[in-house]
Amino acid sequence: MLRVADAGRPFNDAHFLMALLAADRAAEAKDLIANVRKVAATPGAVSQRLNQEVGVPLLEGVQAWMLGEFASAVARLMPIRYQIHRVGGSHAQRDLFQLTLIDAALKSSQFGLARALLGERTALKPGSAWTWSLAAQALAGIGDVTGARRARARADQLLAA
Repeated sequence: MLRVADAGRPFNDAHFLMALLAADRAAEAKDLIANVRKVAATPGAVSQRLNQEVGVPLLEGVQAWMLGEFASAVARLMPIRYQIHRVGGSHAQRDLFQLTLIDAALKSSQFGLARALLGERTALKPGSAWTWSLAAQALAGIGDVTGARRARARADQLLAA
């Protein structure tokens, strides 16, 4: 079992952080992030650079999202969104972090950003009803009633198929 002291593998650490926070183990989550920061600051550590560039902001973004600090989550995750692949894992596993960013953008009322992120996502996943439903939320948030209606209709069409 992964322990807080074993920090330094961003993919595992981010998922473990979610589990800790979901289990209301905030003190351990704080320790985990502190340990990742130590790895990131340790010259010669095998994953020093990865943790500096991706691991620390990823964990900070995930923590902010889990704590309901959605604007902070966006600020942490947005700059690294094209770097998350470096942490490893499958496309589906890493997609969790992209969805976290989209959710944070929606929940912090950054609807223009959410619309842009969902524009990319609908191009990549045109058959995802959930993606179209999220796109409808973003479009409604920016006041595009017609676009929101169309996105909802697409989501409904996909669900009915």
